[in-house]
Amino acid sequence: SGKLALQCDIVIPSSWPVLPRVGLKVLVPKAFEDVRWFGLGPHENYPDRKSSAYKGLHRSNVDKLFVPYIRPGECSARCETSFIEMKQISHYNGLEENNMV
Repeated sequence: SGKLALQCDIVIPSSWPVLPRVGLKVLVPKAFEDVRWFGLGPHENYPDRKSSAYKGLHRSNVDKLFVPYIRPGECSARCETSFIEMKQISHYNGLEENNMV
C-alpha cells in the first residue's frame, strides 16, 4: 500500500544533566521527488520563526526543499506537519505517512 507507520521511543538516562538534541534520518529512494504535506509552509519554518508560514496543503520538489546554508545545521523544517506524501513524478504509487509529529 505504500503506507509507513513509525514510532520512536527515546530513553534518556536520568544521570544526564542536559537533554541532547535528538533527530531522525530517513533514507528515501531518489525516485521519490514530489512531496506534499499538510502543515506550515510553503517555506521552511521553525518554532521561533513560523509566523510567516500558513497551515495548509503544500507541494514541492525534494530538491527545492534543501537550503544550502554555509554552516551546516537544521534545514528545511516544516512545523505542525500532520501528513506527508512522497511520490515518483512518473508514477502514482507513493510513500505515505499520516499523523507525523
